Amino acid sequence: MKKRTFVALLVVLAMFSIVLSGCGKKGVPAGPVDTNKPMAEVKAEAELMTVDQLREMAGKYLAAVKAKNADIEAIMQKLRDSSKAGSPHEDLMKVKADIGVIIDSLKLLQERFDVYYNKLVELKADVSGLEQ
Repeated sequence: MKKRTFVALLVVLAMFSIVLSGCGKKGVPAGPVDTNKPMAEVKAEAELMTVDQLREMAGKYLAAVKAKNADIEAIMQKLRDSSKAGSPHEDLMKVKADIGVIIDSLKLLQERFDVYYNKLVELKADVSGLEQ
């Protein structure tokens, strides 16, 4: 009889674990930010988010924007070093192209950050810590 009770308890615990694993924040991606999502979809999702979800998403995009700014600064330093060392014109053109790609990515990140930030402002939520 005890073995049967123990097995039943294990089955109940397993089912409970499965149910809980499906719980969590909905509507906020857990991973990195997505710049491929159309702006219309980003705006529609922002309309359905809670203040906490909006802050979380704005924070993720802000961190990504800051990381891109750091990438640009590193490339700019490389460009300054190359120009001092008299590097070939091709190297300078490659660095310039790299900066262009990063700036394009930065624009996409900034647009999405603005959606979440502006929605927080619209809701009169606390935006401290989200300033750039």
